[in-house]
Amino acid sequence: MAGQEPDEAHPAIQQAFELRGDPERIVEYYDEWAATYDSDVAGEVYGVPSSCVAVLRRCIEMVEGFDDPEISILDAGCGTGLVGAALAAAGFTNLHGVDLSPGMVAAARARGVYRRLVAQVDLAEPPPDGWAHDFDVMVIGGVYTLGHLPPTTLADMPRWIKPGGMMITSVRDAYYDAEDYQTVSDGLVAAGRLTELLHAENLPYTMDSTGHYFAYLVG
Repeated sequence: MAGQEPDEAHPAIQQAFELRGDPERIVEYYDEWAATYDSDVAGEVYGVPSSCVAVLRRCIEMVEGFDDPEISILDAGCGTGLVGAALAAAGFTNLHGVDLSPGMVAAARARGVYRRLVAQVDLAEPPPDGWAHDFDVMVIGGVYTLGHLPPTTLADMPRWIKPGGMMITSVRDAYYDAEDYQTVSDGLVAAGRLTELLHAENLPYTMDSTGHYFAYLVG
């Protein structure tokens, strides 16, 4: 599946690739999509939630101090809460979410798995009051994809995470091939801002694509 063109994706997903990272367009598009998002991505065999959970479990085996189900986890770009639901099903209970789209956050809230949820949060901007350096783990699932955040924003994500905390990202294959995510990641690791725990390739993403999944320690 790796390397397949994005025009093989569900039409709604392909339209999302054209948002060019514009926050206003993203909010408008995802607010409208919220009502059918779950059913649309279900048809795509959406693998991001299960892959993020699998990566987190592997990292918990590698690093001491993260095996408590009460570790605080931020679901960044939470959408309708599919990643949060997968984390809850895996036994994690201290879940929090942010997203640009109020419509998506409303759907996520209906799942009842999050302690806190905030909409209209741009991950490229500083965290809201009370959210900076507040989380043991930050999971960024489905955000590093075409038409969304640029890879340079990876440098901004540690401001959400406690020192020594963990960050997990999913990176769609076509995005990984087209953008400079790896270069940005390598630069942050070389500068000592991140420590790479793992880089897993060809894990499930959607039916039309696999993905790269990264895990880091912060600081």
